[in-house]
Amino acid sequence: MTENRLSSSESQWCVDEFATIELRDARLNRRCGELAAQFAMQPSGPINQACEDWADTKAAYRFFDNDKVTPERIRAPHHRRTVERMVPHKQVLAVQDTTFLNYTHHPQTEELGAIGNKRQRQHGFGMHSTLAMTTQGMPLGLLTQAFFTRPEDEPAHRPEECRKLPIEEKESYRWL
Repeated sequence: MTENRLSSSESQWCVDEFATIELRDARLNRRCGELAAQFAMQPSGPINQACEDWADTKAAYRFFDNDKVTPERIRAPHHRRTVERMVPHKQVLAVQDTTFLNYTHHPQTEELGAIGNKRQRQHGFGMHSTLAMTTQGMPLGLLTQAFFTRPEDEPAHRPEECRKLPIEEKESYRWL
């Protein structure tokens, strides 16, 4: 089995990207950069695979459980760096997509909403992201990311009913 290693430029990217993070604690700021490097080595793996051992895994979960660590604070330095990377480009594309994360088979998970159609009875949440990229397709970074849940008890709408709704009341409004 080959061990994943970051090149020095990839490691430096992690350091640079999170250099201005402000989690109101120098140890948390430092830990965020370390976790970024660990996750960069295993981008599609779960936390326990990205971490070195059980103690490191527990430390990662403690990091994310800390009240000072919020998704907004973690994303903030990346958003700033993304805007900096956009500046030299004459034209930048803002590509949006919504992803639904299905937690139907995790019944202990709280604060989920309905996903899929009513007959599927699936539970989860939506994530709407906007990625900045050059016209040649080079990603510059994440511009926005919003999470949302659909109400569980909302009645299903037929297409003709949806067409009559004002745009502000439609789920697709976030695309604007």
